[in-house]
Amino acid sequence: MVAFYTPPTAVGSPFNVVIGNNYISSNSSTVDNISVSSTYNYFQGIVTAASSLIDGNLISGISKTTSSGSGTITSVSGTTTFVQFFGASISKMTNNILTRGSENIDAYVNNGTSLPQIVVDNIFDGYTTDGTNISLDAGTLAGSSYSRNINQTSSISISLMDYARYTAGGSGLYSQLGTLNPDSTGPAYPEFVSSIDKTVILASSTSNFSVNRITNGTAGSEYTWIQLNTELVAAPHGFNFAVTVPLDYLLPTDVKIVTAILGVGLNEIGAAQLAQLSEATNQISLSLVQYGQTSNVSDVLANLQMSYGIPLDASVVNTNSFTVIVYEGNAGDSDLTGVSQYVVVHEAAIMNSTQYCTVTPTAGSLMTGPGGGYKISVEVDMCFNAIGNILVPTPGSVNWYLSPIVVQYRW
Repeated sequence: MVAFYTPPTAVGSPFNVVIGNNYISSNSSTVDNISVSSTYNYFQGIVTAASSLIDGNLISGISKTTSSGSGTITSVSGTTTFVQFFGASISKMTNNILTRGSENIDAYVNNGTSLPQIVVDNIFDGYTTDGTNISLDAGTLAGSSYSRNINQTSSISISLMDYARYTAGGSGLYSQLGTLNPDSTGPAYPEFVSSIDKTVILASSTSNFSVNRITNGTAGSEYTWIQLNTELVAAPHGFNFAVTVPLDYLLPTDVKIVTAILGVGLNEIGAAQLAQLSEATNQISLSLVQYGQTSNVSDVLANLQMSYGIPLDASVVNTNSFTVIVYEGNAGDSDLTGVSQYVVVHEAAIMNSTQYCTVTPTAGSLMTGPGGGYKISVEVDMCFNAIGNILVPTPGSVNWYLSPIVVQYRW
């Protein structure tokens, strides 16, 4: 059952058909000789094969089932959707309000053509089609202008190698400030509030430490490879790696950040291995950091808090983080409450399967642009200690593999 249909027409300029200011919904009715009132829905709202401007419509009552006299009809073919494009036409859909309520549908909009469509500035009443699926479109909107629709979810993949500028090689443990114990029972882990050890060194030849973009032939890659050759490392040696990515420049304005995910893997070759000196020795954190606006950002002394000469950025107002700690003693421990979460894994576990840092802020708490009133960055902080063969210098290496950061956001 279709509420509104337009047949194919020759492509005009700019649009052949205007479908606007309509109210489409389900309705209850009593059929002759049947005293029970039945609710009648549509399988599809607007179906167009013409080049159309679909503007300002209020559409509801779309469902996979509808009444038919004393029975029920279930849609067995086609896509249950508010708007269906098909044929050989390009259309624009804007300023429409689509309400599915509790009904499960296939899509809010379906492009059944091979042509791009313009689907912008609409209101979808939910961010799923059925309580689970966040893909609100069906068919293919590849090449289309599909954005700025309320509750539409999109994502961006950010390679660390595009922003890797702060790595360091040094001795000893990672030196930093902040709370080291998230609670009274869990293992120590850093809040990574200090940048004291983030020396500007991309590769240190003296410590055989390098940061590389993984390549496939001559093509570049989104993946990051951090390698430490341990042939000359006869005692535990500490290394740090950090990346800060300004999301304000990468994401659209006034979107809510839903989640950020980083995948981490480890490989050890030869006599190389992580040095398990303490719970805080080997770990990697992914953080979403929110910065407040300052009246005079160039007044460096007014905007920094000093602790024994070590500066802390006073504009940081909110931090959500997840830390993977590699430690044999307390592997299996975790704290998945609050904004600073962690999980502890065995060294063998992270070598056998990818571990994930997943940061999920409170819904709607992090928003880009003027609407949020803050600047937001996503940050990776890593510290690890490694060691080779203490008795005989033997070739070997500790290798970390980091995925791109996938940031999911929603209008």
